[in-house]
Amino acid sequence: MKKQLAVFATMALAGGLSAMASQVMLGNGVGGNVDPLRGGGIFNATFQNPVLPATKTYCLERSERLAFGYWYDYSINNAAVGGGGDDDASTPGYDIVSKGTAYIFKTYGQAANSEVTANAVQWAIWYLEDEFEYGGTLTAAFLDGLTGNLYSQYLAAGMANGGKANIDANSGVQVLNLYVTSLGADGLPNSLGLNRQDVLIGVPDGGTTLLLLGAGLTVVGIARRRLA
Repeated sequence: MKKQLAVFATMALAGGLSAMASQVMLGNGVGGNVDPLRGGGIFNATFQNPVLPATKTYCLERSERLAFGYWYDYSINNAAVGGGGDDDASTPGYDIVSKGTAYIFKTYGQAANSEVTANAVQWAIWYLEDEFEYGGTLTAAFLDGLTGNLYSQYLAAGMANGGKANIDANSGVQVLNLYVTSLGADGLPNSLGLNRQDVLIGVPDGGTTLLLLGAGLTVVGIARRRLA
């Protein structure tokens, strides 16, 4: 493991200073265009520093925003941080992803290939993450009518596979907490502050993908310590 860490650090440093920030850019996928719940995935995620395979992702918070075509810095976490709904009072401002969300993301999220399937995944995730409640015209029947009953199918599968219980180290899912380093850098209003959307990322092989995702972050820490 020490040899692997050294190799990854060397790879990141070889790119010079430009390789010192792990970044992700998001683009619109096939979903989110017919969405009564405001925005949402599916998004296409592209990485640099290091370059990783492109993947599909979904957002965790309805109240946070992001801009397509901008390279975001990120931190890696197991939770949405700030904003959005969080019924877990034991961790205020820190909403740990649910096992049901992880199951839906892994089982249905990557395979989604239409607005219908992508929206069903996103809405089921939002329900499990306490991002909306039923009321008025917003009902399970209404969302099923837009997704051919896939919404309830995905949600039921998530509830049967951990429900709202917090993920653990074996979940195969983590969160990228996106942020900008200066107000309005991505063209969004300064009033939004520095934090942006939190999105899901699959880590099916455990530590290897997580290590790569954080390679640039690790090198930044090493460089700062050496300069101090």
